[in-house]
Amino acid sequence: MFDLTKEVALESSLRKWYRFLQLMLYLLGLIAAVFLAYLILFPHKNYNYSFSLDPSSSKNSISQPIVDKQLSADGKTEAGNVFGFDASVFGYYSRVTVNLTLNGDSNPLKSPILNAQKSYKAFLFDVGDPVGFRDGSLLMNNNKFYIVSDNQLRQFSNAVALSGFGYIPQDFIYVPTDELKYNPIGPVIATADSYPDDTIFRIADNYYILKNGTLEKFVSDQAFTTQYDPRQALAKDANFLQKFPLSKDLASFIDGTLVSNGGSVYIVSGNNLLPVNDPTTFITHGYLWDKVLPVGEDEIANYPQTKLFKISDPNPDGTVFATQDSSQYYLIRGNQKHLLPGPDIAHSWFGKNAAIPVSQNDSRKALSCNLKKNLFTNTYSCNFSIDSFTNFPGTDFVFKLSNQNAVRINSINLSFTKDINRTNLISSLSGLLNQARNNYEISKPSPSAGPVQTQAAN
Repeated sequence: MFDLTKEVALESSLRKWYRFLQLMLYLLGLIAAVFLAYLILFPHKNYNYSFSLDPSSSKNSISQPIVDKQLSADGKTEAGNVFGFDASVFGYYSRVTVNLTLNGDSNPLKSPILNAQKSYKAFLFDVGDPVGFRDGSLLMNNNKFYIVSDNQLRQFSNAVALSGFGYIPQDFIYVPTDELKYNPIGPVIATADSYPDDTIFRIADNYYILKNGTLEKFVSDQAFTTQYDPRQALAKDANFLQKFPLSKDLASFIDGTLVSNGGSVYIVSGNNLLPVNDPTTFITHGYLWDKVLPVGEDEIANYPQTKLFKISDPNPDGTVFATQDSSQYYLIRGNQKHLLPGPDIAHSWFGKNAAIPVSQNDSRKALSCNLKKNLFTNTYSCNFSIDSFTNFPGTDFVFKLSNQNAVRINSINLSFTKDINRTNLISSLSGLLNQARNNYEISKPSPSAGPVQTQAAN
């Protein structure tokens, strides 16, 4: 116990004050401990966006808002426009308060209704056209054999044409008729004198794919097997390399592949390599540690590295989502989600990667409330209970405002809070345990806050 009186003798009147101050010190310490525990176990989180700041400002923790699918630079919306914004929130919260502050010269909001959804941001993209099989796929149906070349379904005219290229029926996968209709029909392959684009070869222990009349070499066998089955490759000798010019481009990993090198994790997407900034970002985007492939420097040397992939970024192009409630697959491409209308089509797009599980029904559910003007201010507010979103996969909250007149919004504030109750207490303690496990047992961020480290994940 903190007590100086063992060494210092105090007068009776001063001793009473000393005991009182000592009690106050203990009480303040207890209050501080309780308050700290409250902040840890029942946290609140604020997200903000101001149109007076640069969109990339670190003070803007909400993604740049959009108006009718276009980025908004000034917060202006016309009557009937849909104004949207989102925030990526890690952890469980019970409710969110939304505050929209209008510019001083703006019209007032008229009958404003705010809707909220929760899922993965990318899975809330608009739905694009269905997508068929990937290029290079070898398919069979009703004794007919096909290769997908330049997105077209090209049929081998007969067994002679098939064997003339060096294929055998076992190289092709059987697919139902319904799945074939999503690739346009291309010219029939009648003779074996001209290989179609996207034919795959194995030459001198290396894999190649024919693109635009040139051979693209795969950077490694590992990169090849993320895209195709070795049975799809036609075996040729070294002299075959004289038949086609070699491309300067190298074929590599299928989009969506997770790779690690030098202690960092990356996502392959298009021609880019996206470095993941920390374990929380990795986990909250639905990725699995056991799907990370250790790679050599030479396997990723041709990829330019982009800016850090952060928790607020949507899953990139090449991501495949699998709906648990409707057994459907969707491919993310060009800020749209495209139905992959069959499991064989879907598998051709994610290969050995894992499709990220998601709920179709959950993503369609929305909460709504009417924004009300606060007294003496130009701010409109509403409060959502988001308990019904608790078990929804994904960490992205997407808000859309429908308004009946032209306005100009100056700033947005979101305040997420957690109600004080036993259920939330248990949830918080469990979350702290999982966070500690993720940070120290599975992976560990670098001291410089660089890309996520994967020492144990490998």
